[in-house]
Amino acid sequence: EHAKRLLGKEWLAKTDAGTSIPYLFKYSFAAADLSCIIMVTDTRKVWAEVMNEKSLARRWRACNPRSPEPFTDTAAEENWREKILDLLSKGHTIGGISDPSLEVVESKYSDLCIELEWDTFKWRWEANFLGYSQSSEIVSRHLVLPLISLNHLTFSTSGVIGDMSDADVETTLDKLGRTARRTVDTHIKNSLSKPRLATCISRMTALFNFLQDLPRVTSNSEKPLLKLEQVEAETNADVQSPTKFKGKSVISPDPVSSYNSPIKDSCHRASVRNLLSSQQRNKAEYRRLSTPIP
Repeated sequence: EHAKRLLGKEWLAKTDAGTSIPYLFKYSFAAADLSCIIMVTDTRKVWAEVMNEKSLARRWRACNPRSPEPFTDTAAEENWREKILDLLSKGHTIGGISDPSLEVVESKYSDLCIELEWDTFKWRWEANFLGYSQSSEIVSRHLVLPLISLNHLTFSTSGVIGDMSDADVETTLDKLGRTARRTVDTHIKNSLSKPRLATCISRMTALFNFLQDLPRVTSNSEKPLLKLEQVEAETNADVQSPTKFKGKSVISPDPVSSYNSPIKDSCHRASVRNLLSSQQRNKAEYRRLSTPIP
């Protein structure tokens, strides 16, 4: 519900001077119930806070001690709250956010406490972390996908968008957006399939991460031959061929190398001599034991 209220709101950028961390904001308010909502991200995490009119009035008086005490007249208090909401909302616009200083401070009541100070008033946001799963979904929907579409428009338009009138830019954006939302998968594929856009993103990524070997930007992409070349097996006469024996493959010995090898012949003759000598010793021992003693 609250996230949907922010879908049509612009991103506001501000940097913490102490840590040099840039933060992006989205702000929305409802005049009907005097409520407001803030969403903050560092592109990794997302924090948010929703305030009703009572918490809005208490926060304002705490940040600006010179504010009047709560009015006894309900109508007067309501009128005062409307004015501070209008002033706070003007400060959270593209033109108004450039004036205040921003400082992230410690707080016992929130995960991210941001103090903003304009010339005429101060304000503090006590935002809480939404979790990594919801953070990634919000960053994707509110930032990543729109930037992909905008880059696609920039690289596919023949003219320079900066030279177009605001009305012409709106017409071009509306045409692209209505077409893209019907088939988001095809739109993203077509957007990042353009060689110049894809290589520009890769080069910018390399620059941001201090890589020495920067990829080149190119407008053409050659289609490679996706075919595996056949490798012919070399014929080797020394390779033994398998022979099937009782359903199994066995290696048939080469008769020439088995019987004509000099090493094998000498080993065979030595084995025969040892066998004959052993048989002769056995026979001699048998005759000795069989001869009767006189």
